[in-house]
Amino acid sequence: MTEVTVRSDQHMPRDVRPRAFFAALLLAPLIVGIPALILIVLGSSIGGPFVLVLFPLAVILVATVIGAPVYLIFGGPIFWLGLSTGRWLPGSAFVANLLSLPFVMMFFALIDGNVGAALGFYAVLGSIFAPIWGAIFGSLYAHFTGEQIDV
Repeated sequence: MTEVTVRSDQHMPRDVRPRAFFAALLLAPLIVGIPALILIVLGSSIGGPFVLVLFPLAVILVATVIGAPVYLIFGGPIFWLGLSTGRWLPGSAFVANLLSLPFVMMFFALIDGNVGAALGFYAVLGSIFAPIWGAIFGSLYAHFTGEQIDV
């Protein structure tokens, strides 16, 4: 008789819940960007020493506006694949960022020609914000579905 053993650390494929997936995917960058926008508006009206805080907030806002489309295009499929195979990795967003860089480079070569600045901008800010958005995505998806996901 042949025995079949299943290891407890084996990742099992699972169905991705589309509504929870897309809600988490869209909300992740907004959870970071909208508070920055609100603080920029409030800070600019207050003035004084709060003006010093506006620059980092502006960086967060610009990263959200410029990086969110790339995050959605490249992060979405990688997150879906990771969840559907049962192998969600917290570093998935960083991998998506790295995979997007050649396409960002080609895009800016076609429209602007200043590839170096754009590549540096996306590489640096993407390396910071993609993992943050990926962690928020994983937390939101786990919250929406009630599933346990390591973030």
